[in-house]
Amino acid sequence: MHRNSVLPLLSSKRQSHNPHNLSSDYRSVPDFKLPRPSITKIRFQFVIFHFDSILGIAKFLDFFRVFWIRRRLKK
Repeated sequence: MHRNSVLPLLSSKRQSHNPHNLSSDYRSVPDFKLPRPSITKIRFQFVIFHFDSILGIAKFLDFFRVFWIRRRLKK
């Protein structure tokens, strides 16, 4: 019981002693926040990044379509 009465005093002393506690540090964080990239820029990067795979799929589908038509014409 004696220990429980001492702990709040210690914590309050610590807070008053340290003016740069966590809450004040967190308040100064938004200054270092990175600018958010716009959605259009993200889409643009996404398209460029997946351009090769999209082309590959398109070529494959085109090849498959020609192959399928030739197979049907043979029958």
